Amino acid sequence: MKRLILATLILGLLGISAPAGQDKQATDAKIDDMKSAEAKNILEKSRAALEQVRMARYDAKYKGTTWITAYVPAIEGSVVVGEPSEYDVTRFWCDVKLTPIGSEEVLKLTAGSDGDMYYVIDHQTKTAHADIDPAVMGSRPRDPRRVVVNTFVSKDPLQQELEAEKIELKEDAEVGGEPCHQILVTYGETQQGLWFVSKNDCLPRRVVRVYKNEAGEEGTTELELTNLKTDTKLDTAPFELKVPEGYAQSDDFAP
Repeated sequence: MKRLILATLILGLLGISAPAGQDKQATDAKIDDMKSAEAKNILEKSRAALEQVRMARYDAKYKGTTWITAYVPAIEGSVVVGEPSEYDVTRFWCDVKLTPIGSEEVLKLTAGSDGDMYYVIDHQTKTAHADIDPAVMGSRPRDPRRVVVNTFVSKDPLQQELEAEKIELKEDAEVGGEPCHQILVTYGETQQGLWFVSKNDCLPRRVVRVYKNEAGEEGTTELELTNLKTDTKLDTAPFELKVPEGYAQSDDFAP
C-alpha cells in the first residue's frame, strides 16, 4: 500500500498519471481499511458496554438454515443470564418452546442453573430434573442453552471477534425495531459470524454463525434478541429452581 501511494506521488510530481486501475485499487483498499478500523472500533465499544453487564434479560428466537437444520432445533422463549458463580458456572434461566429435529411436536421446557445446580423442567411429564451434574438436563442438554448468550457476562467479551483474522463493516440493519451496525467476522476458512450491534447501547441484538460443510455449502444458525434489558447488579433469585405446583422433583437424568 505504502509503495503504491509513493509511486503515485512520484508519478504526480513527474506529471505522469498513474493507470486508472491502480487508482481504483488503491482507493478501494483504503476504503476497506477504513471500514475494517471502524468495525473494530464498534466491537471495542460493544466490549466496553458488555463489561458493565452483570445480568441480562431478553426474548430469543433461534433457528438453523439449509443443511444445518438437520443438526439444530428451532427454539424461542425468554432468557435470563447472569455472571458466573464462584465455580465459574454461568447462571442462566430459560423458558422455551423447542421443536426437535425432524419433528413438528413443540416441547415446552424450563432449564437453568443457579451457578451450582442444573435443572430442566419437562412440562410434558410435569417433572423437574435437578442435580449438580449438567447431564441431568438429558440427552440434549445443549438445546435450551442455544439461546443463552454467555457474551453478556463473559470475563473477556468479544475477545475471539476482536482477535479474528478479518473484521468487516457491512450495511446497517434493523433488528426488532433497533437500528444496528452489521459486522462480519471471519474466524477461519470454514466459519464466519455476523454481529448486529445496536447503535443505541452498543449491545448485540442478532448473531448469525455461518459454517461451510465438506462440500463447501453454507449454512447458518441465527439467534435474534428482542426486549433486551441489562443490569449492572446481579440478582440470583431468577436462577433458582422453582418447581411448579403439582410437579414432581427428581435427581434422575432427563431422557
